[in-house]
This record gives sequence, structure tokens and C-alpha cells, in this order.
Amino acid sequence: MICGVVENDPKFAAALKAELELVSAVRQVRLWNSGEAFWRGGWRKLDLCLIDPGLPGIGGIELIELIRAEGGEFPCIVISALNDETTIVRAIESGAEGYIWKGELRNLAEVIEIVMGGGAVISPSIAVRLMHSLRKRSPRVDLLQSLSTREMQVFQAIAEGRTPAQTAALFGTTEGTVRNQIKSIYKKLAVRNRVELMKAAARYGLLDASRD
Repeated sequence: MICGVVENDPKFAAALKAELELVSAVRQVRLWNSGEAFWRGGWRKLDLCLIDPGLPGIGGIELIELIRAEGGEFPCIVISALNDETTIVRAIESGAEGYIWKGELRNLAEVIEIVMGGGAVISPSIAVRLMHSLRKRSPRVDLLQSLSTREMQVFQAIAEGRTPAQTAALFGTTEGTVRNQIKSIYKKLAVRNRVELMKAAARYGLLDASRD
């Protein structure tokens, strides 16, 4: 796997590179210090890219939009010191598979495994801010009624950043049961992964709802 890092802080970029090189699945790490440098070449060979949204010039979110517009399908993870609602929502809408606050960056090997497996990763504090933003932005709709009480609870847990195993432990059930419930939620909301689930939440206001 070839991983890219687009980060204008040289110390943080070097630290990311060193940690990525410890991941067994990673065979090469490429660094760029700006969106312009990234765009000049080599990015199409990437399997995964970590991007800072606060880049000078071409910003990280704009860069993800350009990658998607040019047919780049490799996962992009935002690694940011910013946690304002507008930036978070824009990153998800741009096509990012994850948004991790730099202060909560843990276990890159696990992050890579989740994202390369088709999942998404959102830092817990980011998920909380995102939920607050979605509550303000989105109206409730009748589609909410299609989810059972337990599905709503599982939805909430997954949206807060918990894994299926953690969610199973939270509700005292098995991981297999939780995965089946997640499949049911995805089917009912017509989504394929956690990123699309968060977009659905933005459309339907599901995170603003509660059930007795």
C-alpha cells in the first residue's frame, strides 16, 4: 500500500510518516507540503491519503473535491486541528472517509484497516460536534419511523464513533447481532457505509431524534 500525507507542518508530517511506516500493510509513504505540490503529480498511484484541511493555497477539503472530480477513488482521511462544524460537514460532503482531530489521533494501523475495509473513522469529539451541527441544520422526517428503537440506539453509537464490537459491549449483545442491525439500518436509509450514514443524518435529522 502507498500512503500519501499532505501536511504543511514538517514536524507533524514527519511524525505521521514514521508511524505509517510501522504499519505492516504500508510499503511506501509519500509526503507533500501543499495541495499544489500534491496536484503536480504522483497522487494517482496512492491507495490512501491523509490530508490537512488547513493547507495554504489549495485547501485540504478543496483538494479532496478535486481528487473525486478527477476520478480518484482512494480513501481520504482528514487529519485536522480544526473541529468547527462547517469544516467537518464540508469534509464529509467532499467525499472524505474520515475526520480525525489531531489531538485524538490514535492507532493508525486500526484506522487504515477500517477505512481500507470500506468503513469510515470519525474522532469522538468530532462526532459530537457533527451531531450538534446536524441538529441545527436538518429537519426531522417520517423516515425515522422505519428504524426500531434498538436500531436507533445502534445508529447513535456508530455515529458517535464506536466500533461494532464496542457497540455490542455497550448493549450486552453480540458483535454479529450489531453488524446485522447496521446492515438493516444501511438498507432502510439506502446507504453503503458510515460516511453515507452521516450524510443521511444530515438530510433526515436522525441525530436530533430520540425514542422512549
